[in-house]
Amino acid sequence: MTIIIPKNASAADVEKQIKKAGRKKTKGFDAVKHAGKVRWEQDPLAYQQEVRSE
Repeated sequence: MTIIIPKNASAADVEKQIKKAGRKKTKGFDAVKHAGKVRWEQDPLAYQQEVRSE
């Protein structure tokens, strides 16, 4: 994104344009919200054997 700032713009106008450009919300899936480790009550190897019916 390109922001065009005139030469005679005040510092307040520059800050306002920068904040306006930064507010754009991204589309899609927020993976950070769901990232992390799953806490299992069961031993992972025992679970795998159970699921595979070994």
